Amino acid sequence: FQDLLEGEPMDASVGVGALAPQVRLGNGAAVIRDVRLLNADGEATRSFESRATLTIEFIAQARRSLPRVGVGYAFLVPSLGVAAAHSQALATGWTFSLTEGEERRVQIRFPDLTLHPGHYHLG
Repeated sequence: FQDLLEGEPMDASVGVGALAPQVRLGNGAAVIRDVRLLNADGEATRSFESRATLTIEFIAQARRSLPRVGVGYAFLVPSLGVAAAHSQALATGWTFSLTEGEERRVQIRFPDLTLHPGHYHLG
């Protein structure tokens, strides 16, 4: 997988991330790493109860100066191939800037996770 992470980006549709999460997408100007899902106590976990607190945490690192970085997410229902919830950061204005080489810890917090019981992929 190291070659995928350090090699040139591959053109791919948005849906590819749900099918093959190891494929790198985008233009390579930024890297997202150290992704963790945290519970209400700040402990890393992989499962959540409905109405629980969920925090998505990761490091965003710029390989070049980026004046407008937007981060979105999607909770995907693999059995249906649809998103149960999603965000488009650039459309909603939730953006930040990064200088070349800068790293920033980003957290997206859901204080009352309202997904129906089931299995989801986060993209």
